[in-house]
Amino acid sequence: MKTKLFSVYLHFFSLFSFILLGTEMNCISVIRVPRNTVFRAPVMTELKINCTLTLQGCHRNPRVSWCKLNGSDCKALNYSHHIRTEWKSITEHEWVAFLIFLNISMEDTGSYRCKEGDTSVSHTINVTDFLMISLPQSKPHHNTHSPSVQLTSALYRGCETPPVRGASSAGRVSDGSHNAVDTEREEENALVYASLNHQAMSRGPRRTARQEPEPSEYAAIRFR
Repeated sequence: MKTKLFSVYLHFFSLFSFILLGTEMNCISVIRVPRNTVFRAPVMTELKINCTLTLQGCHRNPRVSWCKLNGSDCKALNYSHHIRTEWKSITEHEWVAFLIFLNISMEDTGSYRCKEGDTSVSHTINVTDFLMISLPQSKPHHNTHSPSVQLTSALYRGCETPPVRGASSAGRVSDGSHNAVDTEREEENALVYASLNHQAMSRGPRRTARQEPEPSEYAAIRFR
């Protein structure tokens, strides 16, 4: 009785093994990765690399593993807290496998391959890291001479004739009939200068309309 029971168990085990072996023999796995695939990502970011695989005649989920090339050898990855894998189904026989770098670093730079089962191996996937350096925005350089240039051109437009370089107001000769006109022109120039100087210096004290320009600033304007 014991001998017959043992024979039944042995026959059942052999039949089950033959079914599994036949299933694996009819299972054809194909991995598709375009040649010269390169992924670039800045350090300290997340990166996903993927390969597409097809299982024909396979009644199982894909068994995907990843390795990193070290010379001619492809060393199996040790999945850690910043590297993990996942896959998702596209169709009944097609899947996409992912290798995810949660916090990629310069040490992760290299060439990777995905593998399905024991036979199908993909082309090499190159991963390149780079540093992103954000430079602080430089503050705009305030040129102290640019308001003088603007004031000079405005004063020249306000006058009928531009002031002569090297001439001084003390050396002018005028009669009494032109004195009032010259005074009005000087006051008009002072008005233009006070208005423009107020726009150039946003936080400076306001100048009154009748205030005469300082001699040093007026000399600088005449020099330009």
